[in-house]
Amino acid sequence: MAMGYKLLGVDLTEVSSLDAALNLAGLSWDCPTLVLGEVALCYMDPARSTALIGWAAERFRDSRFVLYEQSCPSDPFGRVMTSHFASLNSPLLSLSEFPHIQDQEQRFLHKGWKTCRALDMNEFCASCVPLPEVQRIHNLEPFDEFEELHLKCSHYFILVASQGFLAEHPCLCPVPERCTEFEMGPRPVPSGSLAAVPFPVPVTGLRRFGHRSCHMASHGVVTTGGFGEKDGRHQRLMDLHVLLRGGDGWDQEQTMEGWDGRLLHSLTPLSEGRGILALGGRFSPTRPAEGALILEHVAGGCTVKVTQMNLQPDIQRWRHTATEVDLSVSDTLSPTGHSYVFVFGGRSVSTLALQDSMFLCLEKMSWDQVEVSGCPPAARHSHSSCSWKGGAVISGGLLQSGLPSASIHLLMLRTPHFLWQQLETIPALTPRYSHSSHVLGEKLLLVGGIWVHCRSVPGVTVVDLNTGHSVEYEIDTSSLEWPLMVHGHSSVLLPEEEQLLLVGGGGTCFSFGTHLNSRPVLVQLPPAVRAAPTD
Repeated sequence: MAMGYKLLGVDLTEVSSLDAALNLAGLSWDCPTLVLGEVALCYMDPARSTALIGWAAERFRDSRFVLYEQSCPSDPFGRVMTSHFASLNSPLLSLSEFPHIQDQEQRFLHKGWKTCRALDMNEFCASCVPLPEVQRIHNLEPFDEFEELHLKCSHYFILVASQGFLAEHPCLCPVPERCTEFEMGPRPVPSGSLAAVPFPVPVTGLRRFGHRSCHMASHGVVTTGGFGEKDGRHQRLMDLHVLLRGGDGWDQEQTMEGWDGRLLHSLTPLSEGRGILALGGRFSPTRPAEGALILEHVAGGCTVKVTQMNLQPDIQRWRHTATEVDLSVSDTLSPTGHSYVFVFGGRSVSTLALQDSMFLCLEKMSWDQVEVSGCPPAARHSHSSCSWKGGAVISGGLLQSGLPSASIHLLMLRTPHFLWQQLETIPALTPRYSHSSHVLGEKLLLVGGIWVHCRSVPGVTVVDLNTGHSVEYEIDTSSLEWPLMVHGHSSVLLPEEEQLLLVGGGGTCFSFGTHLNSRPVLVQLPPAVRAAPTD
C-alpha cells in the first residue's frame, strides 16, 4: 500500500464532518484532485448530494469530479431498473430530481463547477474507447446479448466536471480513429400515438424473447422457440405455441412439444400452402442450429407437424432474415418454376456480421446462384426483412462496428436479375435494430427495436417505399400494467382488425435480471396505413 494512503469512514451527507475529517487526515486542498462518485450519490437524498457537489467545487481549486450513475427512469427499461433497486431497498433517490443527463450537467454548473460534460455509456463506448480495446473486449468470451447491453448503457452515464486549470483541458473527447463514427441525435418528433391494449383473452406460454411468430394458415398465429418461462424457470423453450381465431375472436390456444430449442432463427410463411420454413438459429453462441424445419398446420385443430430437412451446405447462422421472393415472373431467373427464399445477413460463431446473399430453392432444399447487381447492404445482423413486389425490403440492423444502421435497402426484380437499391428517407431515420417490420400496400412499418443514437424508445415508423417519406408514431402504453418491451419480440400484422399483434419481447439483463412482457399486446395501426391493400 502506498505511503500516505488513508481510508476514511465518513458520512457523506454531513459535509462539515467530511471537511473536518479530511483536514485531520492532512489533505492538501491546493493539489490537483480527482473526486470519483461511482454509483454512490444516487442513493443519497438529492439535496444532500447536491450540497456535496457544491462543497467539492468550493474546496478543491484545481479538480475534476467524475460521476457514474443511472438516468432515464421513466421509459420501459428505466422502470425495470428502478424497480430492481427498489426491491433491494436501495432506491435511486437522485433520479427524482435529476432524471436526465442534461439535468445532471446543469446541477454541477449551478453548484459552481466551471465546465461539465456527460455522455451516456453507448456514446462513451462508441466515441472514447480505442478500437484495439473494443476488439480486446469482444474477444474475451462469446457474447450475444446486444440489446440488453445497449439498453443498460443508455441508462448509465459518465460525467466529468472540471475546476481551475483543469477546466482548460477538454475531457470525454473522441479518440482520433473514432471521431466521426457516432453522433447523438434528437428524439424524433412523433406525429401521433398508437393505442396499445393487452390481448383480450388470457394467454399462457408467451413470456419469451428471441422467438419468432407468424401467420399460420388463414386464421392462426404460431410462435416458435425463444428464451422464456416454463415450470417456474427461465430457459430455452422447446415448444410450439398456437393461437387460433374463431367467429368470436381468439378462442383457442395450445402449446405442444416438437420444437428443437433453437432461438434467433427465421420463420418464413410460404405461399401456396407450402407451410412455414424455419432456418438457422442457435442453441448457444458457440452452437448454431443445423438444418431446416418445415411447419405445417394439421387441419381441424391446433396441431402443427414439424419436418426436419437437411441443407447442403448448412447456413450456420442466426439473427438473419429469410424472405420469400417471387422469381416466377422471369423465365430467365427461374426456368423450372422453382420457389425461392432469400437469406441475408446474420452472424455466426466466427463472424460478428455477415453480408452474403443466398437463394434457397424450396423444391430442392439447396442453394442456387442468382445474379444480384448493385451495391449490397453492409454486413449486419438483427435487421428485418419483408417481401415487396417480388423482392425484399431490408431495414436497419447491427453493423460490424457494433452500431445500428438506419438504412433501407430494396432488393428489386429487374429482369433478368435482381438489383439492390438504397431508399433515401425524408427525414432521415434514427438507426435501429432488433425490430420487426411489415409492408402494407406501399408502406413499410418498422416496429420497435433498439435506438442507440437517441435517448428515447422507438415506437412505429411508417416509410413510403416510393417516396422515402417517413412518419414517426409513439406507442401509448397507458392501458398496460407493465413496462412494454418492444425488442426481442415478434409482431404479426392483422390488417382486417387494423392492428399489430406484438408477441413476447424483453430480455435477460446481466444486472437487473429477466424482464418479459406479461402478455401479447394489440397496437393500433397508424392512420396512414389503415385499410391499405396488402402487397
